[in-house]
Amino acid sequence: MKKLLSLVLTGAIVFSFTGCENMQKAQNETEKQTKNIGNQVEKQSENVGENVQKQSENLGENVQKQTKNVGEQVEKQSENIQNQFGIDNLMDQFRKAGFAIGANEKIPFENLGAKNGYRVKVDNDVIDVYEFDMNNLSAEGKKVTDEAKKGTVNISGTRTPVKFKNGIMLVGVDKHTNKEKISEIFDKFGNK
Repeated sequence: MKKLLSLVLTGAIVFSFTGCENMQKAQNETEKQTKNIGNQVEKQSENVGENVQKQSENLGENVQKQTKNVGEQVEKQSENIQNQFGIDNLMDQFRKAGFAIGANEKIPFENLGAKNGYRVKVDNDVIDVYEFDMNNLSAEGKKVTDEAKKGTVNISGTRTPVKFKNGIMLVGVDKHTNKEKISEIFDKFGNK
């Protein structure tokens, strides 16, 4: 019986040492897995942060490009509208109405803040035609166009009657022999 008891006790001691070793291995394995999970979470967090930053940068670039495109489209449409109401188109309207139109003679226009200025013979009477860039007026251009909208402009110290519409100012219509017909054509000019 002593042998049996000593055999059982020896087995229990061996078994307990083996169990402790297995427990230690299990604990070490758990620590490794926990560390790996922590590293994976950290890497994924970094990746998410980088992705969010890249997407934000891409979004910013897209918004900037779209804003630029809208600005360019507005500028082109504005140019098209101004060309539609430009001096050449006005002269075409006068021709269609039966007026003889002479050559455009360039006249000073900068002092009025205009972008162009011409002296034109319309049925042998002279009219001065000024064109203003209404989207890019200088201080003088704004002052002159504001006055022109009211019907008179100060030119060289003299209040001068004018016709004004769509960035085009006519000077000398009041002295023209066909002032009523010219005024009528000009008043309809650009109406669609």
